[in-house]
Amino acid sequence: MKHPEPPPYTERHEEVLRALAAAEERGGGEPVHLEEISRRAGLGTDETQILLDDLRRVHHQVTELAGSDRPDLGPRFGTAPRL
Repeated sequence: MKHPEPPPYTERHEEVLRALAAAEERGGGEPVHLEEISRRAGLGTDETQILLDDLRRVHHQVTELAGSDRPDLGPRFGTAPRL
């Protein structure tokens, strides 16, 4: 069985990554909620979520922190540390 090709890295991915990095920098390096990234990127939350998932799973440029807020406000995202 052949695995599907991973999604290519696009300008939209780059927009979301830049928006995440800017929001993270503004927040003192803290991970950022989806809505903030979406707003900064000028994209809908659904599209932003898909792109963040690609950036996390395929391109390994984003990390996701789930369940770190009390009460839980949803996952937060940060840029992946570069080794």
